[in-house]
Amino acid sequence: MKKSLSRREFIGGALAGAATVGVAGSLSACSSPSSAAGASESEVRMEPGKYTASYVGHWGIWETPVTVTVNETAITAIEVPTDRTQYGDTEKIFDACRERLFPRIIEAQSFSVDAICGATISSMGVKQAVREALEQALEAGGSDPRAIDAFDVVPPKTEEGQTEEMNVDVLVVGLGSFGIVAMKRAREALMEENGMMACSVWGIDKAGYLGGQSLLTHEMNAVNPPHILAERNGEPLVDYDDYLNTWFTDTTGADGTLKCKEEMVRFFFDNSGAANQWLDVDQGWEFGTVKDTNDFSESNYAVVFNYFSTNGIDKYSNSNENRRAVKDSYHKKIVAEIEATGGGVLLETEGYELIYDEAGNAVKGVKARNNVTGKEYVINAKAVIISTGGFGGSSELMSSLLDPRWAGSWKQNGSTQNDGKMIKAGLDIGAGTYNIDMSPITMEIALPRFLTHFPINFIDGKITARTGRQSTWTYNDIPLWMCVSINSFAVDKEGNRFGNEYAIANGIGTMMPPNAWKVGPYFYSVWSQDQVDQLMSEGFTAVKRTAAYCQQGGFDLNVPTPEVQEALDASIDAGIAWKAETVEELAGAIGADPATLSASVERYNELCEKGSDDDFGKDAEYLVPVGSGPYYAIKAMPVMYGTGGGFDVDTQFRVLKEDHETPINGFYAIGQDSFGVLCSNEINYLAYGGVCQGYGMTSGYTAGYEAGKYAAAQA
Repeated sequence: MKKSLSRREFIGGALAGAATVGVAGSLSACSSPSSAAGASESEVRMEPGKYTASYVGHWGIWETPVTVTVNETAITAIEVPTDRTQYGDTEKIFDACRERLFPRIIEAQSFSVDAICGATISSMGVKQAVREALEQALEAGGSDPRAIDAFDVVPPKTEEGQTEEMNVDVLVVGLGSFGIVAMKRAREALMEENGMMACSVWGIDKAGYLGGQSLLTHEMNAVNPPHILAERNGEPLVDYDDYLNTWFTDTTGADGTLKCKEEMVRFFFDNSGAANQWLDVDQGWEFGTVKDTNDFSESNYAVVFNYFSTNGIDKYSNSNENRRAVKDSYHKKIVAEIEATGGGVLLETEGYELIYDEAGNAVKGVKARNNVTGKEYVINAKAVIISTGGFGGSSELMSSLLDPRWAGSWKQNGSTQNDGKMIKAGLDIGAGTYNIDMSPITMEIALPRFLTHFPINFIDGKITARTGRQSTWTYNDIPLWMCVSINSFAVDKEGNRFGNEYAIANGIGTMMPPNAWKVGPYFYSVWSQDQVDQLMSEGFTAVKRTAAYCQQGGFDLNVPTPEVQEALDASIDAGIAWKAETVEELAGAIGADPATLSASVERYNELCEKGSDDDFGKDAEYLVPVGSGPYYAIKAMPVMYGTGGGFDVDTQFRVLKEDHETPINGFYAIGQDSFGVLCSNEINYLAYGGVCQGYGMTSGYTAGYEAGKYAAAQA
């Protein structure tokens, strides 16, 4: 079964990785802004009934059919299949479209309403499909084509100019898993301290759904949880001292000083097990068994708990994909408990400024705005916890806060609503930072955009565990596989070889792949024609680990692949690859220094002839020289899951001032907003598996309780 995807159909793939969120107004590339005059020129006459149009979702593979029901003049219903295998986007993110976007379109009778923040790609796809379905209905009713303008009207922000003041005990900004856990713990502390059943714990989030980026993750690193030790008759899961010493070794800088914050690493080791036990035993967050291997390195400190499944076996479904629905149910259960005791959540509402009492050195609340209605909020709070996922969605902060080697806009995996407004708000009141300049967290490699030249081939009877949908294969992944092939030759934007190409997609020792984080937002994979010819005749014999979350299904390895040349030519046409007759000309095409690239190629070929990579230690079997021209360069991008560095915090997760000693009263930072305390600004992330989730859960578990106690004392 094959299907070729046209450019128009490929709205999801074209937008994948875009940094824009909260898109409003007309469908930019899809339609022209309407005018009152244009709408009045053509009367709306539709043939009543159901009309279906489709768009292709995030991965650029599966279509999502959108059925629009109309009467003669209006939209009356919008539907998509309820079975998640029958549409092309991530289920729990798409649910936000079903719950918020569909009613919004029907109420406004317009497809030019605000997109759902955090589900922008799905929103734009739905809006385009609604437009096409309406065009069908108008044509069937005999309307002039211009009548579509009646449904292309940007609705007003209904509460713009209004301000609501709220008084709460604890406010959590950012409702991913960590923020939701913090809300529950704050509620527990307030009830314990005040002996009351009613307490005002509130949360706000810019996205239109609960869970944030953590809804897409599934591992938590926890050190020897007590209940697991009890089940094992006291036998530890990991050697505490050995693990700790390895952590400190890996985060020691070139100058011999410790780059992580020692007291916070020790706190994580001593408290992550308790946080895991609380989630597992007290809250009923079911975890799979501990992993006994590590996906990314040889360090084997796999004290990692999978959410809901192990080794691809899931009691809720035949796919790991269903873990997102299960995790979402845990989030909603906590929020329901919060609402039952006087609290609540505001979605599509972003905080942008801290209310700060300078004289008392205390955060007293947050100013926020609903991006759909325009309503402003002044939320007075006794304690504020931020868990906004860092600042990866802000090109300004990525340029100004990161080390210059890594500055700039990176391709992101997942949602991009983490625009750093609360990071900037903290900096504005003098909050101190810790490793905020470190490299973003990266684990995958991607092309700037999907190649769309070849058909997507669907494999009957086979389901991909990663997505829960029908498995696919396509030669569109050829250029991506060339970039992760170990026998490739990779250079940075100046033309310097930057490391062992094995580590672009595979772990070496304690190194977290890919090593391309060292060179910033992108690099180039350089190939000569004879290398390309070898791929066509022998196939991909040096690909060990592929870019699972950034591909469209892959294809068979280790077999002749004559489609490589066609894929390269299509990549050049798509602007993601370049071709030149000489190395120097290729350097000019990609903006590198010709002398630098030439010297890099010459040096690499010398090492290949010698059979020893004296520079970076790549195994001799993968040393394939860059031969005769023409030459090709493919642009590849390390994919970030978010920034790592953030605010400096103490063991209560109170944000410290710039002196790194004085806590800012009532201000707490958890998850990626303070994750830098566990890291080094000289390396990318840590290779132990589930560390960011482990820190996020532990920090939410602790900070929520501490903030609740603090707020209770202010009453």
